[in-house]
Amino acid sequence: EDTEYAKLFQQMLESRFREKIAALSSKSLLELQMLQLEGSPEHRAFAALALGDRPEPQATEALLFLLRDGLPVVRGAAAWCLAQRPGKHISTQLVQLLEDEDRRVRVLAQSALVRRFGEDLGLDPAAWRGRLEILEG
Repeated sequence: EDTEYAKLFQQMLESRFREKIAALSSKSLLELQMLQLEGSPEHRAFAALALGDRPEPQATEALLFLLRDGLPVVRGAAAWCLAQRPGKHISTQLVQLLEDEDRRVRVLAQSALVRRFGEDLGLDPAAWRGRLEILEG
């Protein structure tokens, strides 16, 4: 069921929501950052996904900020987008999300870690912390 949720999330990104994300991706980084602070829940989630398409370090920092958002959909979207960003601190943040109160956020954090490292250690934060020590020193 958890794997299916992550797959469904990916399919939604690739089809139904791609136009909305693409429209937001054309906005400036500052505009996206303003949306993440002041937008509706839907706009904040889409802003997170649009930030995921941006290579700037500021976009990564904005995504890290969104991991603390009050809405699970925003936290999950930010986690999803951080999968391919470099940095041990990102891996650590994703592992911390495995303890999120919302199971969907935990599942998307796990999926991001799987995409990041190519192996699945489940939803156990301790297992991932141990693996991070080996993989990232």
